[in-house]
Amino acid sequence: MLERMSEHTDPKSHIRSVDIWDSGGGVELEVIELKDGITLVVTDEVVTVYPSAKDFWEDETEPTLAIDRETGRLLEFAPQR
Repeated sequence: MLERMSEHTDPKSHIRSVDIWDSGGGVELEVIELKDGITLVVTDEVVTVYPSAKDFWEDETEPTLAIDRETGRLLEFAPQR
């Protein structure tokens, strides 16, 4: 289930929109789209960065960056086959 939390129209804000998505299995994601298109996806464990919201929603592009929320360390991605 996707829930639009807010759409920002304040010209000073860097945020275009914030959505909450229940992906199932008790995992909720906050999908934060910035005005420049970059999209942050936040879970309890990790923050991932995508080039755009479309790249995240279409699930065809790997994140460009992932940060472990507990340690603040960058995570490495296993190569796709």
